[in-house]
Amino acid sequence: MTRYEYNCAQSASHQRKSIKVEDVSKQRDKGKMTVYPCEGWLTIWGSADTSECKQGSEYEVEPIPLPDGGNSAGFQAFAFALPFFLRKWAGKIREIGLDSTFNTTKAGYECFTILGEVFGSGVPLGFLFLKSHNPEEGEKENYLRSIVRHLVRIWGLEIMQCLSDKDITEINALIAELPADVKYQLCFWHAIRAGRLAIVGRQPAYYNPDEAFSEYDWIDRNFVPLKQMTAVQRESANLEVAQEAMPTIRVMFNKQPVASAPARPRIVINLNGRNVSDNSDSQAALEKFVDSLDDDEEEDSDPPVDEDLDLSDRLDAAPSWLEPGDETVFSVVPGYLFCPAPHRRQILRLFIRHFCEHPLLPDRRGTSRTPKQIRDDAVRDMYLFCFQRGLREVWGYMWTAWYCPAKWKLWARSTSEDFISRWRTTMTVENLWRNLKHRTLHEFVHPRLDQVFYLIVTDLIPTFSAKMQIFERDFRPGRSNPLTPWQKCFKANWKKLSLRPLGSQEYNIDLSSWTCTCGQQKYSAYLLCKHLVQSFQAPAPEFFQTVIRRRVPPFYSHPLLKPKDGSEIHALDLLDGTVSDGDNPLGSDTYNKPGQPVSGTPSSGTSGLSRGLKRKRSDVEDDDSRSIIEISSSSGASSPIRVDEESDEEVEASHVEYAQQLARDFRAAAAVLEEQARNPKKAKLWLRSVSDRKLGTDVSKMVGDVRRYMKTSRRRETTWARKGDKQSRRYTRNTMGLHKADENVPPE
Repeated sequence: MTRYEYNCAQSASHQRKSIKVEDVSKQRDKGKMTVYPCEGWLTIWGSADTSECKQGSEYEVEPIPLPDGGNSAGFQAFAFALPFFLRKWAGKIREIGLDSTFNTTKAGYECFTILGEVFGSGVPLGFLFLKSHNPEEGEKENYLRSIVRHLVRIWGLEIMQCLSDKDITEINALIAELPADVKYQLCFWHAIRAGRLAIVGRQPAYYNPDEAFSEYDWIDRNFVPLKQMTAVQRESANLEVAQEAMPTIRVMFNKQPVASAPARPRIVINLNGRNVSDNSDSQAALEKFVDSLDDDEEEDSDPPVDEDLDLSDRLDAAPSWLEPGDETVFSVVPGYLFCPAPHRRQILRLFIRHFCEHPLLPDRRGTSRTPKQIRDDAVRDMYLFCFQRGLREVWGYMWTAWYCPAKWKLWARSTSEDFISRWRTTMTVENLWRNLKHRTLHEFVHPRLDQVFYLIVTDLIPTFSAKMQIFERDFRPGRSNPLTPWQKCFKANWKKLSLRPLGSQEYNIDLSSWTCTCGQQKYSAYLLCKHLVQSFQAPAPEFFQTVIRRRVPPFYSHPLLKPKDGSEIHALDLLDGTVSDGDNPLGSDTYNKPGQPVSGTPSSGTSGLSRGLKRKRSDVEDDDSRSIIEISSSSGASSPIRVDEESDEEVEASHVEYAQQLARDFRAAAAVLEEQARNPKKAKLWLRSVSDRKLGTDVSKMVGDVRRYMKTSRRRETTWARKGDKQSRRYTRNTMGLHKADENVPPE
C-alpha cells in the first residue's frame, strides 16, 4: 500500500532555516515565504477542473471614435483603447504620459500611446496610428484630443498630472481635454535637451521687451538680441560678451534677493581652465551631470572653473528637431555665435535648478516659497546671469521660450503647489517604444500596419500584463514578491547616498516631513538626499519591499524607518488614504476589481481629484503599495478564510445576532417601501430617489442568487470568490456555505 503525506507549505514546523550571510546589505531582495504556526488546510482535486484549466480569453481592444471616422483629406487614422488594463488600473492612475514614435510601419504611420502611472511604472491605456497627407491646421490635434477624451470621459480617469515632450500638438490636446486643475508637465529630459544652447547657427525669435518690463520693471528694455538693436545701441561697449566663465554673485538683503539689476561689469575676468576628456555619450553625461548636483556646495555657487567644457559641449549637442520653429530661427550672419561654450554649463545648471524647485521643498534658508516667489527669483537669476555677461541672444531666447508666463507654467514643477508628482519624464513611454521596436518587432523591417497591430495585441499587451502581475495584491499569496522596478531603483539610490561622505555644513533636517534644507533634495527623482538617508538606521529588507513614495509631505512614512538619534516618528497608517488624492493601496474596491466604462461626461472644470487636494496637509494623501506588510501583526494566513482569534461559539453567536438584526431591518424596510408604493402621488419624489439610487440592488441580487441555487442546485464554478466574471463572483459569495432547504426557497 502506498501512503502519501502532505503538509502545508506555509507551516513553520516544516520550513527549513535559510542560510544567510550576516551582512544585511548583501542579502537578496526577495525574502522567504511567510510561515505561520498553524494547522494548514489542504485541498486536492479529485478530477481535473476544465473550467479552471482552459485557455484564458483573448485580449480585447476597444475602438475609439475619431473625427470623420479616421478618414479625411489630411489624415488616415485609427485608435483603440485597452479595456483589460483600464478595468484593472483606471481607479489608481493619477498621472499619464503621451508620446509618439516614427518609422514603425511600412506605410509611414506615426504611432502615439498614452501610459498611466502605476507604482512608478507605466501601463499602456490606448494607441493611435496616424498618417498625414497635407493636413489642415489643428487637424492632428483633433485626433489626439479624441483618444484623451475617450480615456477621461468614458473610462473616468482622474488625472493629477500629464506629461509629454515639446510637441505643441500634444501639449494643446492634453490641456484642452483635461480639467483645468490638472497640471501639465513638460518632460524633464526633453526640457534639458531643448535648453542646451549649443546650436551656434541659430538666433532667437522675436523678443518682446515691453512684455518682460511690464511684469518686472527692473529689466532693461534695451537689453535685446542683436537683430533687434538700433544703430545707436550698437556701440562696442554694448556688444561685449564675456568669453570666459564667471562666478555668479547673488546680492541678498534680509534673506531676500535684491531686485534691482546692477550694471554689467566693464572688465573681463580671465579664469584659466583645463579640459578633461570624457568618452561618455550624451545621455550618460547628462545623468552624470544631474547626479553631480547632489553635493555640499552652496546652491547658488557655480561649479569650479576647471570643469570639463568638452563635456558641456557634448551635453549641449541637441538635434535641430528639438528646437520648435516659433522659438528660434536660422541665422544668416556668418560666424554667428548664440552662446559661448564657457557659459553653457552654468546656464544648464541654473535652468535645472529652476525646473526642480517646488513650494513643498524648503530652500537653503529654510523658507518655503510660493510659486510666484519661485518664478520671480528664477527670472531674476537668469536675467542677471545673461545681463552681466552680455548674453543678449540667450536672454531673448530664454524669456521667449521658457520664462514668459505662458511658457513657464508648462515646464516649471513649482506651478503645482499641492503635490510633487512621481513622474517627471516620459522615459516610461520611451521604454515602451524600445520594447516594441527591439523586442516585438526586432525581426521585421518596417512591417505592415496590420502586422504591427496584431503583434501589439498578441505580444506586447500580454508581456505588459505579465509584468504588471507583481503589482496585484493577490499575486502569489504567501510568497515574497520581487521588488518592483521603481523599488529597485529606489534601493540603489538609497544605498548610494548612504555611502556618500557628509560635509561640515549643518542643515535643518525634518524627518517628520521628509525635507532637508541642503537644497539637493529637489534634484533627486526619489526626493532623497544623503542627509535624510544617513539620519536613519539601516532599514530592514522588508522596507524596500513595501516602500512607497507619497505626493505630499511626508514623502516617505514607514514603521521600519528608525532615526539614529532614537527619536520617535509617527508612521502614517498605510491602510488609510483616499482614491481622489492618490491611490488607496488596500481599498479592495478600487483597482483589483474589474471596472466598467463610465457613462456620460464629467463636470467641466473640476473633478473629484481637485476636491481631495484641498484637504489639510496632515491628512494621509497617497498611501499606495502593491503589498503592505502588517508588521505589527504576529499571525495571519494566505487563505481567503480569516483566522479568528475568538472562540467558535463567540463567533457563531455574533454572526447569528448580525443576521437576525439584518432580517429585522429588511422587514422594516419592506414595510416602508410597501407603504410608500401605496401612495405614489404623495411619495413621488421619494420613490424617484429610491429608483435613481438603485437602492437595495445588492439585496435583490442576493435573493435571486439564493432562489436560483435552491431551485436548480447549480454548481458554483469556483469556491474562490475572486475568480471568474463579476456575476460568477457575486453568485459564489451569495451561495457559499448556504444551508439548503426546500421550504426556505425565496418566493418569486
